[in-house]
Order: sequence, then structure tokens, then C-alpha cells
Amino acid sequence: MRFHDKSGQPFGIKPGCEDDIDRLMEMYAQFHPRGHYQGLPPLNLQACLPWIKHLFKKGENFLALRDERIVGHAALLPDFTIRDGEYLVFIHQDHRGQGIGTFLTHWALEQAKYHSLTTLWLTVEPHNFIAIRFYQKCGFHFCGQMDFIGERKMILHLSAGNGS
Repeated sequence: MRFHDKSGQPFGIKPGCEDDIDRLMEMYAQFHPRGHYQGLPPLNLQACLPWIKHLFKKGENFLALRDERIVGHAALLPDFTIRDGEYLVFIHQDHRGQGIGTFLTHWALEQAKYHSLTTLWLTVEPHNFIAIRFYQKCGFHFCGQMDFIGERKMILHLSAGNGS
């Protein structure tokens, strides 16, 4: 599907497939800061490929493209037994702040609802204020205390009103 960012520039969103892995590796090879957020995406590019393959094996992946170049990646890792899922989103630094992450997140929320998930969750470092504000804008809220490695869990209860 085609969308326009905050500046009016077009971009597309599509489901990711294994044929996209090489192009996704190109995005992560140029991604900055790699490994800065909870060690993701992995610092070592050789570790990045197995991480991406794991995301494709375990969940649904969504890609934001501009001129056929991948500029954003979101992953939804569902656990159908308890009807929840982990959510991850990464936007190439040259395309942040343009609304692409918001579109990817709304796309993923709709897919989560389609699969009858009731909750999405993610973890974020408490000093990553930009990510926290973004996730809160998308409807996530903190739950529980900070764990031993300094991460906070945020959740989003899915209903007809969330992510639309």
C-alpha cells in the first residue's frame, strides 16, 4: 500500500517475505546506532542475519519502502496460546520523525487484531525518551517495574479503538 509521510513524500508498506532479507540486511548494515537499543539490531552484521531470519521464522514482518529501498522494519511475534505478541520496530535514521514508524505500527496493530491477539507488548530502555513518547502516542503504556537489566515493559490492549 502507498502512503505519504509528514512531508508529503510517498512510501509503501508491504508484508515482508524471505526474498526481502538481503535488502533488509542492506538497511541494517547502514543502520545507526546499531546495537544501541537493548542490543538491537545486533552490532555484528554476522549476528544480524540470523536475528532477521529468526524474526521471519517466528512472526510477521512489515517493511516500509521508499523507491524500492527498505527504510523501516516492524515485526510482530505472536503467541497464539495466550493471544499476545511482542512488537519491534526500526526505522532507518534518515527516515525517522516522518511518520513512517507510526504507519508501520498501525499496520501491525491491524494484523494483530486480524489474528485475534488481545495484547501487544514491547520492552524499552527507560532513557529512550523518543521511543517512549512514540509508543505512548501509539497507545502503549508502562506495566510493572524496571527489570534487572534496565528495561521497562510497555503493553497495548487491543480493541476496536486501538490502532485505527
